[in-house]
Amino acid sequence: MESISLEDIESAYLRLKRAIYYENNVLLHLKIKLAEFENNEEFLKQDKRKKFFENFKKEIDILSLGEDSEYFNNLFLNIRSKKVIKKLNEKVDKNIYKIIEESLEDLKDDKKKEKLFSKINKKIQTDFNKKKISYNYFIDCPIELHILSVLWIMKVGYKLDLQLDRENNIYSYGYRLDMNKNNRDNFTTESNIIKEKTIFKRYPEQYQKWKNNGIKEVKHILEKNENAVIINLDLKKFYYNINTQELKNKIKKIDENILNSYLTQAILTINEIYIEEFIRESKADKDFTSIRKKKNIIPIGIYSSAIFANIYLKDLDNIILEKTSPNYYGRYVDDLFLVFIEYDTEKTKNKKKYIKEKLENILKPKILKEIGVFFNKDMLLTDTKQKLFFLEKNKGKRELLEIEESILERTSTFAFLPNEREIEKLYKKISIDNEEDEKNKKHDVSVYLAKLLMTFSNLEDKENLYDLKNRLNDILLFFEEDNLIKYYMYYEKIFLLLIINGNIEKMEKFYIKVIEYFNKIKENFSIENYLQDSFCFALSLNPILINELKIFKDSEKKIIKNKVKNIIKSNLFKNNIMNIPLLSYTKFSDEEIFSIRFLGDNNFKMDENIEIDDEKLILSPRFIHFSEFNNFYLKRDIISFHKNENFDFYKDSLEKFKLNYQRNVENDIETDKIFSKNITFLNKIDKLKFYKITSDKNENYKNIKIGVASLKIKENLKRNLTSGKIALLKKEDITEILNLAKMNKVDILVFPEVSIPYQWLGFLNRFSRENQILITGGLRHIFDSEIPYNNETPRYVFNFLFTILPFEKSKSKMSFMTLRLKNHYSPEEEKVINSKFYMIPTFKSKKYDIFSWKGLCFSNINCFELTDIEARSSFKNYIDLLIASVYNKDTYYFKNILESTCRDLHVFVVQSNTSIYGDCEILQPTNKDNMIMACIKGSQNNNLLIEEVNIESLRDFQLQDYKLQKEENTYKITPPNINKDIVRLRKDNKLDEHFKKIEENKKE
Repeated sequence: MESISLEDIESAYLRLKRAIYYENNVLLHLKIKLAEFENNEEFLKQDKRKKFFENFKKEIDILSLGEDSEYFNNLFLNIRSKKVIKKLNEKVDKNIYKIIEESLEDLKDDKKKEKLFSKINKKIQTDFNKKKISYNYFIDCPIELHILSVLWIMKVGYKLDLQLDRENNIYSYGYRLDMNKNNRDNFTTESNIIKEKTIFKRYPEQYQKWKNNGIKEVKHILEKNENAVIINLDLKKFYYNINTQELKNKIKKIDENILNSYLTQAILTINEIYIEEFIRESKADKDFTSIRKKKNIIPIGIYSSAIFANIYLKDLDNIILEKTSPNYYGRYVDDLFLVFIEYDTEKTKNKKKYIKEKLENILKPKILKEIGVFFNKDMLLTDTKQKLFFLEKNKGKRELLEIEESILERTSTFAFLPNEREIEKLYKKISIDNEEDEKNKKHDVSVYLAKLLMTFSNLEDKENLYDLKNRLNDILLFFEEDNLIKYYMYYEKIFLLLIINGNIEKMEKFYIKVIEYFNKIKENFSIENYLQDSFCFALSLNPILINELKIFKDSEKKIIKNKVKNIIKSNLFKNNIMNIPLLSYTKFSDEEIFSIRFLGDNNFKMDENIEIDDEKLILSPRFIHFSEFNNFYLKRDIISFHKNENFDFYKDSLEKFKLNYQRNVENDIETDKIFSKNITFLNKIDKLKFYKITSDKNENYKNIKIGVASLKIKENLKRNLTSGKIALLKKEDITEILNLAKMNKVDILVFPEVSIPYQWLGFLNRFSRENQILITGGLRHIFDSEIPYNNETPRYVFNFLFTILPFEKSKSKMSFMTLRLKNHYSPEEEKVINSKFYMIPTFKSKKYDIFSWKGLCFSNINCFELTDIEARSSFKNYIDLLIASVYNKDTYYFKNILESTCRDLHVFVVQSNTSIYGDCEILQPTNKDNMIMACIKGSQNNNLLIEEVNIESLRDFQLQDYKLQKEENTYKITPPNINKDIVRLRKDNKLDEHFKKIEENKKE
């Protein structure tokens, strides 16, 4: 018998919350229900949460004894069936002419042709008379039963998932449990068999594997100079055709103990009650008449059903493999993908007939009865859900390439950041009424809206948002009439874009338009709840707007406010597009929620006493990256700089990160040991701070590919301080550079001084982490224009260098970010700042950063800092590369400094400057003729200068004596006092040992 602990119940809840968070908006009602549940049960109070889990355990224990639980009986009484839109019905099936063409090929007899035409005419008449919308029916039950479902998966259901693979070959890809490999074959280990805080493997990865493995086999067949056939089938209404008794028989055959488990019996009870609710809810729906009679249903929308569905089709998998002998077979839930070698090309001319003949052996009633699958041919061989591709030897490679590109296009949709050309192309694609598969069209619409959100998030200035205003007109034009049904799942994204644009009037008009259209078509369906839920999720990013709404009654506003409050407190909304990272994870009262603008941040305002709520971190539905904590606490330290010069961001970030991290890994780890092997931070060295960032792979680069951004930056500090606002680059300028860096596989990306606004650091961190590209550069000036002149709080103007260092830990991609305040503001900078009654912030001791990343040792420096000879000399022996991010018109003077530094320190030097003044360059310590490895003098357009530098070659040269250096002549002879012991430490990636000794000596 399965024992359930409090930890198991908490784990089940967190797994459930994460799974729901990442669900698409078909299950929007479930997200709302979860947010409401968490608020009603006061889960943000630890004692209340603990009490709920304790009571839940008591009731589970009652079930385990085989006794009746009044608590669960009451929950069972609240099981309902929810009607949701499946699709818009076309008046005439788009495939009808294709069916006619294929059918006529085989018919020579006039009577048979007449019979066929009569049949087709009847179908067309039926299509014209059918209702406008087809529906699905989802389970709508208390959250407690969803928790029970996840507990069943953790304790029992995983044993069924383990039965799906055959001789270590995977045939079932959809809804597979994300198991720890070490525990996969150990049936006695339950607590950690599924990875912490997950249930199923990620959809995009599994879907890609399913298709790609089939494509690989097709390639293999064509390489052998044979013909290949791809058959793609979809089981029609599969979840409505699962015989519940046969399901029990299949489970019993695998392991009777699984069937007899009290948890399994509880889940089966949920299913049985749901059948009756489904019959009641779908009573008027003629599409489900025969299904209601058979009662062969498992509920859609509860995670236990995914396990049942897979195990139900296991015998079908086996029979397909045995009776049809495909070269490849894979199933994604109810979607089948088969690949065959075909020697007879004539057979494939009639596609429908070919598929029937290929599958004839598995569609015999006797065989279907043997495996307990009771669907008929129509369920498998539907005219609209079958595809056949014939790839002829010597000719099929081109067609395969088209199929492969189609799959690749979907799986790599967000490989690169979106740009205007791509977005325009997507809009044209979705606007043209063509014969594209409706599923693909939905995908394109979703991608179009998602890319718009990526493009226009983290923006406030009018220039950047002006483009969105024009795009919104296109979107609202597209979302008219039937498209309001077809793409109803994307209402939230429409509202989000309107909220980013701040257009309340258009939001309300769109809301009314949807209501009026559904009233007009007179369907037996109300869209209002779904529409309101979509509206509330979008409003959660700017709840202050609720007070400005005009179309709602006070009673409706009250409902909206309550939903928004629940969504924000549970963090179930899209907080990844907020300007201030983790703001929704801070402490605030219910009343304060409606004065928050999660999208606002132009003047760098945040309460210096702001605190992150530990309980919100513990209950987070997503993994919060370490860089998000960096970003948050660095911002807090900047705001409170006048009180505390010590940037404690690293310590505070680590302390909070552990609350979220420990629930995403198998073992608890002490705070100071989480990154003990990945991050070394030493700050008790004269004039220097040392950071060592190491991946678990412990990579040591020998060659580094560097990308230097040449951007057109017009910095007018005087105007900015006068207006109180910072003029930003177009975000597309930055994304263009990022895409070029990724495309060219750059290791380090360098931006100029004063180029990146603080609110864009979130998406730069995300890019750096996902692509493992180090990014460094200068932030736009940071100041708060609303601090009064006579206030005790100083009116500082900050100029920071940022450095984002990516690394990998436990196979997870992460990044660490730090800021360094400019040590020497230029005289012109000082003059402007002082003239506007602002101040220049300074530390008591001026320090520079030394970084060791993947074996490379480097430092970065700002424009006027380059003139400090003493500062430059402090880097001697410690670095391979000096990065200069500048905004500088005196290129001739600074070019001389850079060349001198390159020779004197014997290092590579990189400079990024605004393209207005030019001189973005990469230098090496050689003779004058060869010193410039790459250079851009300047241009109107944005560019990325790319060059690879050989770090190993430079170090090896420095370790040689004068004679060998002279003979080799690769670089200039090393200057005096190059310490070969320190060079060796750099080469061995052990520079930290040198600095640790310095710190230890200081203690003594």
